[in-house]
Amino acid sequence: MRNFCLVLITIFLLSACRHKNENLQNKADSLKGADSALVNRKLGYMDCNAMIVGEGVRLRATPDTRGEVIEKLNTGVLLKIIRNGEKKVLMGDPDPCNTDGFYWYEVMEPGGKRGWIYGAFMYPLVIPGRNDENLQEPLRKLMAAQFPFKNGTYRIGLARSGYRSYVSPAGDSLCVDYILPFFWLPDQGTGFPLRYVKSAKKNIRMLDLTKEQNYFRLTEGGVFDDKLTGFSARQNTLRLNMNRELQVDGTDPFTYTLEIKPGQGVFTITPVQ
Repeated sequence: MRNFCLVLITIFLLSACRHKNENLQNKADSLKGADSALVNRKLGYMDCNAMIVGEGVRLRATPDTRGEVIEKLNTGVLLKIIRNGEKKVLMGDPDPCNTDGFYWYEVMEPGGKRGWIYGAFMYPLVIPGRNDENLQEPLRKLMAAQFPFKNGTYRIGLARSGYRSYVSPAGDSLCVDYILPFFWLPDQGTGFPLRYVKSAKKNIRMLDLTKEQNYFRLTEGGVFDDKLTGFSARQNTLRLNMNRELQVDGTDPFTYTLEIKPGQGVFTITPVQ
């Protein structure tokens, strides 16, 4: 009888451990309901609706900083948002433009892992016909174009920040609606953001030239207006014609051209005019 009881206890413990492991796996890897069609395949651009903006952003098993880290993601990784948390959460110093903080979002990354990411490190994608009603016409045309480079035919996507805090060189705190353009391929779940080269002319100082990162961002409205006026592509190079309407340092409005070429994992931008 004693041995029989020991056998039952052992079976119970093994079953409990297996159930626990399955639950942990389900937190990150499984999908239910409408998302079941995405199981067992990698996500592509058309499956996604947000992009990571930040380096080493933690995908967690639960919507809090104590949650197990499933993976660390970098700028350009595309995500499918499953749902957002119940309320906004303030982490660290408040952003003057988002004093209540941001939501945690349950997401799925390109490899199929599911977890939670804090909203400060995500930009929603601009999706034609769904949330592009305020987009400038040149940007609409840019998103509709295709660009054949040496290793594939790329298209341009846009990720939009919503209003985020920016401190100008003069020390003014502003709420700026950033637009982050990136290249994408249909069968890949990673975007290729444009990096602004360090040799950029000083008077073509883009908003993204900070100590943390140097990704190229456009803006619409407000004090900063770096507007796209046109573009052309040839010989493995894309050119953007830009117009700087106003600068905080008092510089008169001027036009300039940016030349974009594919590099090792990124597209680099050089001012040519």
